[in-house]
Amino acid sequence: MKVTNLLTKEITEILIKNQLLEILIKKELLSVIIDKILLTKEEESNIIKMIYDKEKLSSESDFNEWLKNNNTNKEDFLNDISRPIKINKYCLSKFSHKTETIFLEKKDMLSTVTYSLIRVKDLFQAQELYLRVKEEPQTFGDLAKQFSLGTEKDSQGCVGPIQIAKGHPTVNKILTTSKIGEVNIPFKVEEFWVVLRLESLNEAKLDENMKLELSKQLFEKELSQQTSIEISNLQKSFSINQTQDN
Repeated sequence: MKVTNLLTKEITEILIKNQLLEILIKKELLSVIIDKILLTKEEESNIIKMIYDKEKLSSESDFNEWLKNNNTNKEDFLNDISRPIKINKYCLSKFSHKTETIFLEKKDMLSTVTYSLIRVKDLFQAQELYLRVKEEPQTFGDLAKQFSLGTEKDSQGCVGPIQIAKGHPTVNKILTTSKIGEVNIPFKVEEFWVVLRLESLNEAKLDENMKLELSKQLFEKELSQQTSIEISNLQKSFSINQTQDN
């Protein structure tokens, strides 16, 4: 990598001390990958058309004037705006063939749910709220707004839609075994007692968006691993204590 050739031991130690070395190496690795990905003529045309539509441009001279006003040129503009497109292309080309296996392993966690939630710190209060909701299901929102101690009180206890995997592990476990409309008996999550009801479940599908999401997760994992290798090699070459980056 070009950047590692420019680093001295002193600069590397400063970067490690300020927790900037990992960021720098990862960005450089990403740039090396992106520079190798080429856009098709059609992709370039679509990007430029998007700008024409967004900025209400009607001619090439308008576009050139717009570039000038934004202190850039066509090449730099395309390089900057196409980064997400190039990353997506790379991720799909390298990792999409692995996504089916990952999807089957994680399908439950990738499903999207909406649920109602009340969080309190007293078990007896949680049990009382649980019984009140069991008797009158429609009161869940009002009770959440009145008693819940989390941010969900602002949405009358409603959380989501959200991927199950993005929630707290204990909540995730309850959600994967819940029936829609069923109120779960209070359970402990850290310092809170939780009353939860699953409202809706949208099972995950391995469509194009899911393939891209999983491919990007695999890419991020590989990028982090490669970054760690580069940092380790730098530390070894400069005889820097491995613990300095923690």
